[in-house]
Amino acid sequence: MKIGLLIFMILLISGCSSKNEKTFIKLFKASKTASRNLQKTEKIQLIDPQEGTTRVLLTSTYVSEKQISKKMKKDETFIIGLYVEDNETEEVSLETFSLRLNRKVPKSIKALKNTSKLLNNIPFISPWTQFYLVHFPYTSHKKMTFEIYHGVYGKGTAEFAKVAKFVLEKKAY
Repeated sequence: MKIGLLIFMILLISGCSSKNEKTFIKLFKASKTASRNLQKTEKIQLIDPQEGTTRVLLTSTYVSEKQISKKMKKDETFIIGLYVEDNETEEVSLETFSLRLNRKVPKSIKALKNTSKLLNNIPFISPWTQFYLVHFPYTSHKKMTFEIYHGVYGKGTAEFAKVAKFVLEKKAY
């Protein structure tokens, strides 16, 4: 009786297993990467003080070393999305802003096409946003301060961490 029940349980469990296990694993890995990128993404809004509306929306995602080429490992790499509201007067790109990471200027700023593979797991993708790959000099600090400034739109800051933020801060979330 026990052997028959054991064989029945094994058949039941094996019959319920997924035939598409590889597909589920692939989806889980993509979801895991997207979740990690969401945790490493900060939003900066530059607000018009007279109207109280957002003029510039900047999303910056700190890209981990695993997602970039080995030759860029010594850089702090970000993918930055820039959306400028009512931009009819002049062409505004990320190069017109002053960027700093721990008070250091970027080493390079490269515009990305909306079809770039680097944007596959980046949160907050919209067709109106311009995306840039920005490399800053390497810093040994685990906590980084990102600053942006524009003469017309103002300034904003965001805090990034190489490790989980709760490790660096003593307060509970």
